[in-house]
Amino acid sequence: MKPLLVLLLAAATADDDVLLRQLNSSFRPFKANNTNAYAYADWVGSQIAPRDATMTDAACREKVMAAATTAQRQGFAWNSVGCSFPASWRYDSAAFSTLKNCTLLGGSPYQRATEQIILKHDHLREDITHGGDSGNALLQNLKNDGFATIDDWGLPPQFVDALASEAFAKLDEAARISKNKAVVSTNAKLDALETVQGKLFWQNSSLLSAAVRYLGPDAELAGYEALRLTNELNSVTQYRSGQWHHDRCGSRLKAFLFLHDVSTSGSRPTQVARGSHETLYWSYHDMGESRFDDEWVARNYDIVSMGGPKGGGFVFDTNALHRGIVKGDAPRSVLILEFNNAAKDAELADAAATFRSKHPTKAFPCPSGAQHVLGRSARDLLMRQSTRRRRVAGD
Repeated sequence: MKPLLVLLLAAATADDDVLLRQLNSSFRPFKANNTNAYAYADWVGSQIAPRDATMTDAACREKVMAAATTAQRQGFAWNSVGCSFPASWRYDSAAFSTLKNCTLLGGSPYQRATEQIILKHDHLREDITHGGDSGNALLQNLKNDGFATIDDWGLPPQFVDALASEAFAKLDEAARISKNKAVVSTNAKLDALETVQGKLFWQNSSLLSAAVRYLGPDAELAGYEALRLTNELNSVTQYRSGQWHHDRCGSRLKAFLFLHDVSTSGSRPTQVARGSHETLYWSYHDMGESRFDDEWVARNYDIVSMGGPKGGGFVFDTNALHRGIVKGDAPRSVLILEFNNAAKDAELADAAATFRSKHPTKAFPCPSGAQHVLGRSARDLLMRQSTRRRRVAGD
């Protein structure tokens, strides 16, 4: 998470006025002036004001001061949109219990329910990204930066040409019936992906292994879609993913295959804020609280554009702040694979079903709706590959 404001808190004191002044000048993530990080500042301000009141009332503020002082010494960090914990963090500590109850879970019942789900699946489960897969550069780059660029997926050029031709035909067909000509997507089945060469992409062993280790044993290859950003695109009103955002799913992976050369300047590339994937955002339930101000992101993060040659691409964690550039001089067409934590998705769907009648944000995009569904366990696919390799070696 880069960069986050390190908590600079003085030692706790029994004097309420001193405590409140210290809290005002240090760990106060829901203070009104922090809304400048958000694209919809007025809406966010109305949502977080009660959380600020909770943090600063008599029941919480002294405990928060002490907990934040302890957390700062252990590497806890925060900014206007969320916080992060070091690898050595003790989630069973008294400091975390206080921060969780007074800060992380200080919102509405919907906010609390979804925050608990993200905590459970992305932070409290065992970290299995280290150990036996240390040679997986894709995994290591995802851990360090939140993305990994791929110069070449290792697919035969003739196959990439055939896949691109099929995808373009499906996109052209979708464009003919779509009202939005600026952004076109299709969840049509692509026969090329069912061939032996096609499986070299979506059954890539490094990718599957990274997905299992990064997302956990419930990692699932949810499906794929083809996406085209056209030359008619010039505004975020045509493409909401053109705003800086996270996908409200917590950790999730998307793998992109470039169907033509994608420049980092004119081809409307995806941009990712390096290191932001480690963020536990203050909320996940609300669409308005997941959209961020361009200038704030540029000031606070190293922004990297995802470009490269045809047949290459990238993988990134959609918990990272990211956007698709809306203005350019060339269209961009890509194929996207999506890997989710299936158990987490199910719990988020249950939470949405419980609270949707009381909140304007009705559902979570995990898994994404507009994709050709595969629903394949990444761990099972990886194990079958291993079995096949052993059989071949034994022949």
